[in-house]
Amino acid sequence: MMKELQKGDILIVWKLDRLGRSVREVLGTFHDLEQRGVQIKVLTQRDLDTTTTMGRLLITIMAAVAEMERDLSRERSMAGLAAAKAQGRLGGRRFKVSDAEINKVRHLGTKAGAEKVGLTPTQFAKRVDRMRQKEALEARENEQK
Repeated sequence: MMKELQKGDILIVWKLDRLGRSVREVLGTFHDLEQRGVQIKVLTQRDLDTTTTMGRLLITIMAAVAEMERDLSRERSMAGLAAAKAQGRLGGRRFKVSDAEINKVRHLGTKAGAEKVGLTPTQFAKRVDRMRQKEALEARENEQK
């Protein structure tokens, strides 16, 4: 899309942080589009005027705040995953189908087994593969004991 924009076009984004992941990237995008004669409209900031000094300052500040929020969110996620791991749990969403349910229909094959438990064949195959890896690891650990 960015390559298709031409002089006189208006790029509409919901929030400023949708233009890049860092202050440098957002400002670079703004600069590039400004040089090409493309206007930018940020729906959540209707009064943002990029043609003024104050408007450019506000863009810089808002991009910095968005980058900080993204970094803080990542830090919290990583800390939560580390805390879960320390307690012996895996992070992430719980499976909607238990391993026991999958084990009951595993012998049917990927397509039929997936239909039985309400997963896509790809999801089913990944779960069966994960279960096999876990079983192999447990078997190796038992052999070593």
